[in-house]
Amino acid sequence: AVARALKLKADIYHFHDPELLPWMCYIAKNYGIKVVWDVHELYSATIKEFHLRSFPFLADMLAKFYNKFEKLWCSPFAGIVAVTDPLRHRYEKMGYGGNCVVVRNTIDLKRLPAPVPELRKNSSFSAVASGTTNNSRCVMELVDAFGLVVEKHKNAVLNLISVFDSGKSERRIREYIDGKGLAGSIRISGFIPWNRLVAEELPKNHVGLVLYAKTENNCAGLPNRLFEYWACRLPVIATDTPLLSELVSACGGGKIVNSENPTEIASAICHYIENPEAAIADGMKGRQA
Repeated sequence: AVARALKLKADIYHFHDPELLPWMCYIAKNYGIKVVWDVHELYSATIKEFHLRSFPFLADMLAKFYNKFEKLWCSPFAGIVAVTDPLRHRYEKMGYGGNCVVVRNTIDLKRLPAPVPELRKNSSFSAVASGTTNNSRCVMELVDAFGLVVEKHKNAVLNLISVFDSGKSERRIREYIDGKGLAGSIRISGFIPWNRLVAEELPKNHVGLVLYAKTENNCAGLPNRLFEYWACRLPVIATDTPLLSELVSACGGGKIVNSENPTEIASAICHYIENPEAAIADGMKGRQA
C-alpha cells in the first residue's frame, strides 16, 4: 500500500486505516509529504474489545502497545480529522501538536438519489436495524425486546438489514431468533448498496434502531445509521450513551433507552406503534436537525 501510495506522488495523503499508521508516519517523516489521518473510532478500545473474544490474555497488552506508539506515529502528520469532540479531545490531551478538527459524519441530503417517500400512517408497522450485526450492537437484547412487542402487536415486523461479522455469528443469531419463535416476525436481509438503502429500503420502515453496547469505543463515536434514519424521516430508538443522548434529546428525533434492557426497548417501539403521529413528527425533527 505504501509503495502504491508513493507512486501516486500526491501532495497530500488522507487515510483511515489504523494499521497504516506506522507506514504513513514513515512517509511523512522521510518524504516530507503532508499526511492527514481520518479517525472514526477509539482504536485502542476496539483493539481490546476485538481480541478479548479470542485472545483475552493479549487484549490489554495490545491496547497498551497501541496507546504507547500512537502519539509517536501521529507526530509528523499535518493534521487529524476526528468525527466527534471526544475523539478530538483525546489527541489534544495526548499532546498532538498539529491541526486537529472535527468533521461530523453526517449525511448531505443532496446525496440522496431520489426524494424520500413519506411514511404511510396506515401501513403495517416495521422497525429497522441496519449495518453490522453482532453482540456489540445488542442484537440479542433487540430480539428479546421484539418478542415482547409481538405479544402486543402481532403484525409488527423487525427488518435486520445486516452484515454479520462471521458465519458463526449469523448462525447463532438465526438459531436464537428461531428458538424464540420469531422467524416470521424478524426478517434478515444481507448487504444492500447505500443508494438503494436510503432511497428505497429504509423509508419503508417506521422507526430506526441505533442500539450499541456501552463500550468505551461506542461511547466515543456517532454511528452513520443515526443520520441515515433521520435523512429518511425515521424516528430513532437509541442507546443512552452521552453523545447519542445529547443529540437525540436536543432535536427530539426519537427516544433514548438502556440498550441492555429489552423491556425498555420494547416499550419505546410500542410507543411508536401506538402513536403513529408521534413517529412521523419525531422523524421530521430528526431530518430537520
